[in-house]
Amino acid sequence: MGQDQERQAVLCQIANAAMAVASDLLEEDQSFAPSLRGPGTQSLQIYREEFITAKIAVAMKKQFSAHVDFQLFTTAEESKNGADWYWRIQVGDFAMHARVQAKRIARRSVSKPDEAGFVEIESNQIVKLIDSSREAWAELPHLQSWIATYARVNATPPCHKNPAKCRQHGCGGLCAQSKNLPSIWVAQASAFARGNPIRRQIPIQDIIHDSIRLDCMLPCVQQQGGSGPNSKGFALLAELRSFNDAVSVILGNDAMARDIAGALDIRI
Repeated sequence: MGQDQERQAVLCQIANAAMAVASDLLEEDQSFAPSLRGPGTQSLQIYREEFITAKIAVAMKKQFSAHVDFQLFTTAEESKNGADWYWRIQVGDFAMHARVQAKRIARRSVSKPDEAGFVEIESNQIVKLIDSSREAWAELPHLQSWIATYARVNATPPCHKNPAKCRQHGCGGLCAQSKNLPSIWVAQASAFARGNPIRRQIPIQDIIHDSIRLDCMLPCVQQQGGSGPNSKGFALLAELRSFNDAVSVILGNDAMARDIAGALDIRI
């Protein structure tokens, strides 16, 4: 196995470990929400996005400590409206990074499957996410803005290939062994910045149309061409600031530190 294939295999393992956590939490949430939520509440959920994100990051750090760093920022703990995250992905000497807003599947009935659900999107939040990312370019060049959605849906990557059979994927069949449905989808925030009303309920199928599965994004992100992650605007760049430098920048900026809950670094 060559170096690129070894990297892809590890990235595939990381992606599948993350999706296993998200899938388990969504399953647990759906199973216990009816009995744990009182009759006076309208919520059909137990776990919020920030909890799912933190659990995913901790699991990746525990299982892949040589390839994952994770830091929580106490300045964002009291955010009442949720907070963004900083994600950085590095493959060899190339990397990409983003300010990320996490979303999770919502349902009109607790018995409905995720594929029949929707995601609540607030256009003003998305615009703020995009604007704040671009404003940070002076200190964090090429900082992107992403939407990460937690939803269990069996849909294909943008290249329309089964990842387990994809020659570029290089995971050695690991994806075929996974018993969980794909449950982490990542999109460029710009795909959801338009439209009225400001608060919208977007069907999960429309979210997925503009997203890429994490188990396709991570292993294939170093591949060139118009399919896979590149087709959704995910491309690695040279000479980005290191993870530690980026964390220092965030913590040294009151506005970013106030609105960013933590930082996640995946490197191989």
